[in-house]
Amino acid sequence: MAKTSTCVGCGVLAPATHAFDTSVSTKFGWRLNRRVLPDGTRSLEWRCGGCWTKYREQAVRAALALRTR
Repeated sequence: MAKTSTCVGCGVLAPATHAFDTSVSTKFGWRLNRRVLPDGTRSLEWRCGGCWTKYREQAVRAALALRTR
């Protein structure tokens, strides 16, 4: 059974994989982010390579801004 993921940043579909243990991150540069939402539930967010780069840059800038306070 093919499984596809969608980028939370731009909405592009990840390349199809043919098993649940096949990782789109290794072969295609996608990244998975796990986070805890305010209500305590957990979220899994896939990002394509370009959106991951933007996401990380924003996270680094936010962390640096907190340090300078």
